[in-house]
Amino acid sequence: MKCLGTCSGSCDPTNMTVCQTCVEGFTLESNGCVKCPTGCSSCTGDQCSSCMANYELKMVDGKIKCKEECFYGCDECDSSTTCNQCSSAMVADGNTRCVPDLSFGSTYGFCPPGTYKDANSACIECPSITCKACTASGCTACMDGHYVNGSTCASCVSPCVKCKDDQTCTKCDSGYFLPVISVTNNQKTYGSSCKACSNRCVTCEDNNRTCTSCNGEHHRLIGTKCIGRFTTVFVIVLDITYSNFLTQALLLTFIESMNSFLLVDVDNIVINSISEGSTQVEGSISAENAQ
Repeated sequence: MKCLGTCSGSCDPTNMTVCQTCVEGFTLESNGCVKCPTGCSSCTGDQCSSCMANYELKMVDGKIKCKEECFYGCDECDSSTTCNQCSSAMVADGNTRCVPDLSFGSTYGFCPPGTYKDANSACIECPSITCKACTASGCTACMDGHYVNGSTCASCVSPCVKCKDDQTCTKCDSGYFLPVISVTNNQKTYGSSCKACSNRCVTCEDNNRTCTSCNGEHHRLIGTKCIGRFTTVFVIVLDITYSNFLTQALLLTFIESMNSFLLVDVDNIVINSISEGSTQVEGSISAENAQ
């Protein structure tokens, strides 16, 4: 018997709705699976013990939470655009962002990232906030999501989050991957354009069906597949007489068609009844299926 809902596959053998373990992002409470706080991949009650991709463990008001990873120059943030505490050598600009501390050079003898030292040993801010390093002539290195284009930084083309130029991506956003185009001596060579993962994968690698994380509410990761759980009841009226349906052995064809369309094992399709007249087929499907 298969578990239902957000159970990960371990449930009471006499009641498939009573969970014993849960999928990623949920915790076991009162024989059921309860969703963890935002960003948590595992938790105990309302405290996180591990985080999803792009989140990190933080102590917040005496509780361990998963907060979004902060952007460059920020140690503590509320979101991807609002910083509460800037990193060393960075100062708040008054607009919830962090910029290089230009007085840093006179205090410590070197300039912080995002600046360069001029002929008078003063720290001068780079021409763009997306410059990670620069000289008086322009940017020489860029923040993630950008690449050097002449003397400035240009944005990578979405869904690329790291790139060498507008044609060569080196890292894709969640839900996308760089495809493997060849393997030589166990060394993979990757393409330069992001492709979409299967819609069941939150993240994937090498190809669209090699999942590394799943939608925890509806799927769970087994190996490299996102396994979905569902149970549904169906009633289908076919445009064929009852006698022809049986004598032409169309029942097996019908089941095989459902198997092909729904991507479920035929052993998990149960036909409860077949009614006379215009053939009416009633049954249920309780299955794990993967993509």
